[in-house]
Amino acid sequence: MYTMNQFAAWKMFNAASVSCEGYLHRKENSKASDGAHSGMFSSCSNEPTRHLEQRIYWSCLKSELYAIYHFCSLTYANQTMRRELCSQLDTSHSGLNEVDYPHAFPSPPREISTSAAFQSSTSFFEQPRSAQTLTSSQSQPTSTTTGIPEDRQEDELTWFYYLAEIALRKVELSMSEIFSPPPPHPPSHSTSSSNASTPSALDDPPSRPIKLEDLLSSAHEFELQLELWYSYLPSVLKFPPDPRGPCHDERLQYLRQRYWFIASMVYRPFLYYLIHHHPPHSTLPQQPQHLARIREYARKGLEIDANFILSNVITHRHHGAWLTIRAITTNSLVLGAARMAGMRMPEGWREAVTAAKNCLVYWESEVRDAGALKGVVEKVERQV
Repeated sequence: MYTMNQFAAWKMFNAASVSCEGYLHRKENSKASDGAHSGMFSSCSNEPTRHLEQRIYWSCLKSELYAIYHFCSLTYANQTMRRELCSQLDTSHSGLNEVDYPHAFPSPPREISTSAAFQSSTSFFEQPRSAQTLTSSQSQPTSTTTGIPEDRQEDELTWFYYLAEIALRKVELSMSEIFSPPPPHPPSHSTSSSNASTPSALDDPPSRPIKLEDLLSSAHEFELQLELWYSYLPSVLKFPPDPRGPCHDERLQYLRQRYWFIASMVYRPFLYYLIHHHPPHSTLPQQPQHLARIREYARKGLEIDANFILSNVITHRHHGAWLTIRAITTNSLVLGAARMAGMRMPEGWREAVTAAKNCLVYWESEVRDAGALKGVVEKVERQV
């Protein structure tokens, strides 16, 4: 990933995940043959081994899924579509995410689990299953580091970061299944289907798999889940919501980037809906009661897209640089499409589009597709 060779990296992630999955199955089969019926990572495993196994599992799972979900993010691909994409890219999905893994999150190292900071703080990964429990009276969790050696503080920050990222990814996985389009239907040869090939039918955007009311309800639920996730972050991981506010640690910057990326996916369907179906000043004759909420979600989406670009234009190399470049390119095109559709634009949107173009110019000599992406963004910039 550091050398911008993302497909080679993905195959390495996949190979590691396949090895991890094989190890887990061999271990379980070995226990079954010995008459042990406790699941994977049972209490008989010694603590150092258990921690190493968990680290390997979560590292493999996060690395492989991080790439595949970014490749599929624009289409909200479901599991079947992700497998098809793997086939097209001459690779495979390890299936590690389908393993019946007994731990929702990795256990803390002993030195962290017994620390005063861990014992005294409310952990975000113990949050309720439903975001409906979110109330305005929630207290903000704190994490004190008084009396903890510096290396222990670093371990604590790293572990909390890992948990925060995993919890955020769980929200993303749920979103990808809810917002996934239906699988394509095989073409019908009956005469009654002839109207499906008319120009007007071909010009219509593909329909979403759920009703508009369900889509609005799901978006509200995911919005609350993200708010709940942020409210329960330990103080050492609280990143500034202001896009121009610097993060004091690189991990906070990665976490903020991930948070905004997922938040933009919550609102993207409503942007798509307004851009493709209705002029910005029209009404929805069939469901006018939903128009205000759709426009509000679209407004939030445009604001997040602009903020994402302004806070993530990169000029240094890191493991997620290639994915970041593609994300800011996508957001700049979304902003351009909204502008051409006559939608009300957020403050700083034009600056964001220019910043995305300049980022592509910077990486053009190292990223193979940056030049082509830059050409597309420049064309959109001229039109808006």
